[in-house]
Amino acid sequence: MFEQPEPHCVLYVVDDSGKKEQLTQPWLTEKLQGTPVLDFLKLYSLQDSKEGSSQVLFANRNIARQFKLLEDRQAWDEGDIPHGSEVVDVVPTRGSLVVFDSVKLPHQVQVIHSGTRLALAGFFHEEVVMDLPTMEI
Repeated sequence: MFEQPEPHCVLYVVDDSGKKEQLTQPWLTEKLQGTPVLDFLKLYSLQDSKEGSSQVLFANRNIARQFKLLEDRQAWDEGDIPHGSEVVDVVPTRGSLVVFDSVKLPHQVQVIHSGTRLALAGFFHEEVVMDLPTMEI
């Protein structure tokens, strides 16, 4: 059995005509080394936006400067509600199923103290149409 190459990650936007613009260079998930991807992106956006620094991850300095995380995890971690957020509690009901886009909807799952929680997670992947070279970070 042969070893499959690790998939690459890349951030990009798609304009109204369907044209893709890469915001970052592709990177291997192993470069995260246990760091949450949002922290990884925030760190490199700060590094890549500095004058005189070499571009490591983001396609250019302007994109790195403009990069903002939609989810303000630091505020959540400090017990604050980030600006523009609305907190909605979903009361668990036996036999209920809650379905949502976990990328678009920041969420938190609380610890259960008795019983069993069952969760079903699914991942949707886009067809890769661009050649993504390996990048060393």
